Amino acid sequence: MAKPKPQLIFGVVIGTLVVAAGVLVPWYFFVYKNNPYPTWDLEFFGDTVVQSVNVTYGDIRDKLVAFDYSFNYTRWWSPDGYLSEIRNYTGIPLWDLIEYSGVNYGSANALRFVAADDYTSAILSLDVVENNKSLIIVCYEEEGELLTGPEDAGDGYLMSAVNYSINENIKSSQYTLKWLIGIEFLVDWDVTLFGDTYVEENKTISYYDIVHSPELDRYENVLINYTKLGISSELLNVSGVSLWSIIQYTEVNYTTASGVNFTASDWNSYTVSLDWVENNASKVLIVYALNGELLNPDSDGFLISLVDYTLTVGTSSSKFKAKFLSGIEFTMFL
Repeated sequence: MAKPKPQLIFGVVIGTLVVAAGVLVPWYFFVYKNNPYPTWDLEFFGDTVVQSVNVTYGDIRDKLVAFDYSFNYTRWWSPDGYLSEIRNYTGIPLWDLIEYSGVNYGSANALRFVAADDYTSAILSLDVVENNKSLIIVCYEEEGELLTGPEDAGDGYLMSAVNYSINENIKSSQYTLKWLIGIEFLVDWDVTLFGDTYVEENKTISYYDIVHSPELDRYENVLINYTKLGISSELLNVSGVSLWSIIQYTEVNYTTASGVNFTASDWNSYTVSLDWVENNASKVLIVYALNGELLNPDSDGFLISLVDYTLTVGTSSSKFKAKFLSGIEFTMFL
């Protein structure tokens, strides 16, 4: 067998290196050099979001106008008091980022920051975010130092920061998240369980818990027989949770009450027997979706009450339907 010539081997090696250089050098100049930032996205998402959107760290650094900010930062440091100091940041107003992302957040009226470990901030109203742009930011520098990732023993490349003046009842630390990776759009809406005579302590449950909590009995795309006497009768395809599971979840102590009214800002429903609520749980619902779509907050509010007609024969189902549902009042069923 003929031995390969050393000159030929040397030529092959040189040719390989030239080809590699021809690939790597342009890649360095046109890809790496022009994209020197780490891979780190900020995701805009939530139940009401039509499609989640990511904004890259590179876009945040290069395509948006950053400003320097000095915020009053507060946090609890002992059971008896809190620490207050001025901290300096460089970053982008959150509202500018939302607009840049182009995210369609649907019926959301609030948001919160989300960290890589799933830790979440206190909730902020979207109106507050829009009208206080210079006080609610996403930053990439703190005290003149770039935020860094794990390779430099850092706490992530992005962080949220909110000036204390936004809500002086909440410490700034409840909005400040390191390892920031997401903006979650939410519905900020609570339902209160109350009764002046019958409830020892009022309880509340959030819209978020009603839609998500695994401890509630959930009914997805079930049919409720809904009637308006003398006008119409139809089967409504709804998604919601049983009122009875909400009562159990909140552990409300309703003493001797035997019924409940559904309440909105300007209306109270007919009284519903607590026996119905307990023994026919799937037919007394707090509903958040109709025909697979979240309720329209402009026409129905975020939540409505529905009672199946089979429990209310002789009385229109509409008498028990409360749009813009905000309360469950415990009372007597006569």
